[in-house]
Amino acid sequence: MQRGERSAVLERVFMLFPRLKERMTQRGGTLSAANNRCWRSARVDEPPRLLMLDEPSLGLAPLIARQISTPSES
Repeated sequence: MQRGERSAVLERVFMLFPRLKERMTQRGGTLSAANNRCWRSARVDEPPRLLMLDEPSLGLAPLIARQISTPSES
């Protein structure tokens, strides 16, 4: 992945999950389970044509679950 592409992916991740930006320098193994789940959900390089998730909001704070389940205005 090129540097510009990486920046675009990170920008998208931080737009979806602003709290991860605060933890950008934190090692992955030290993130909470909820933050790890957010990171795994957001780190897809290219949007898939079809994404099937089983309980994607399990373990997330209610506010974050609402944020990711509400369609964004693009």
